[in-house]
Formats: sequence, C-alpha cells, structure tokens
Amino acid sequence: MNVVDGIVATAGIALVAFWSFHGLCLRVLLAGAVGTLLLHLWRPVRVGPKWNLGHLRHLLIIGAQSSV
Repeated sequence: MNVVDGIVATAGIALVAFWSFHGLCLRVLLAGAVGTLLLHLWRPVRVGPKWNLGHLRHLLIIGAQSSV
C-alpha cells in the first residue's frame, strides 16, 4: 500500500508542474482518495452493518433525556 501511495504522490508532481496551485490541490485530493480506497479494500476485518432495535431505542431515550 505504501508503494502505491508513493507512486501516486510522485506521479502527482506532474500535475503541479502543469497546473501549479490547482495541480497541487488535485495531487493532494488524488493521493488522499487513493489512500482511502486502498485502506478500504485491504481492511483486515470486514464488518457489515447489523441493526439492533433495542439498542437504537435505548440510544434515542438517552439522547432525548440529555437534550432536556
């Protein structure tokens, strides 16, 4: 993953050369998006959503009490 991040960051220097400030902004956005995508794809534990209505009800009751 670090190798891919490094390659994307290095290749992004060309963006800075062509578009100066806008290229710098695009380079940062691109590097962040690639890093986030890789971390999401290579996560060690894949956890899916699971709804528990009892917990949700308890959370709403606690939230309603603290707002009063």
